[in-house]
Amino acid sequence: MINKKLLIITLIVSIITATVAYLYLEDMKDKLDTTEYTEVVCSAINIPQDTILSKDLLIMKKIPVEYAHPDSTFKMDDAVGKLNKVPLTMGEALLGTHLMDQESTEEGLAYAVTPGMRAVTLGINQVSSLNYLILPGDRVDIIVTLDTNDITQTSFILENIEVLALGSQLARDILEQGKEQQTITLQINPTEAPKLVLASEVGTIRMLLRSPRDEGRVGERPITLEELVRR
Repeated sequence: MINKKLLIITLIVSIITATVAYLYLEDMKDKLDTTEYTEVVCSAINIPQDTILSKDLLIMKKIPVEYAHPDSTFKMDDAVGKLNKVPLTMGEALLGTHLMDQESTEEGLAYAVTPGMRAVTLGINQVSSLNYLILPGDRVDIIVTLDTNDITQTSFILENIEVLALGSQLARDILEQGKEQQTITLQINPTEAPKLVLASEVGTIRMLLRSPRDEGRVGERPITLEELVRR
């Protein structure tokens, strides 16, 4: 009986001793480890190119500072809402070069088009483009003059339309205002595209530049040449 109790006591003491030794060694290891760590944003799953990044697609991963790429993304908020320009594999660290704003034009015209909308290009001249003073980001109304059944009439066909590009220039700040351009690219609803294309093919188009603070609708009915003369 005494031997059994002694065995139990010895076993308990051994467990306590081992636990204390383990905790001591872990504490010493932490104290001896002088490695500096940082957290970087990584992909939680495989993410296809051109995905709008959300928090459920991303994770924060702790890594040694010396292994962190200088262009790493260190804050979740710096990635959420952005598009990834390249496919990302699970666990891959997000670099600044992987990301772009949804409205960015640096990768081309397609990225400037709002989802659900379309880009259409029209030919322009000095008169129709307000002496080439329209710039990307401006908004215009479009009127067309048509001759149908011996009746000449002019009407609004589109209002408050965003200008995406003049010629091949997408950026407002690098375009020289007043410089001659041959084309203008507009962002329109796809259901309005046939109307605009037809008008440009068979009629004469003019653009009316809007104030950036004016989002009202004109809604004016067409006017004919006969009505204009009578006035």
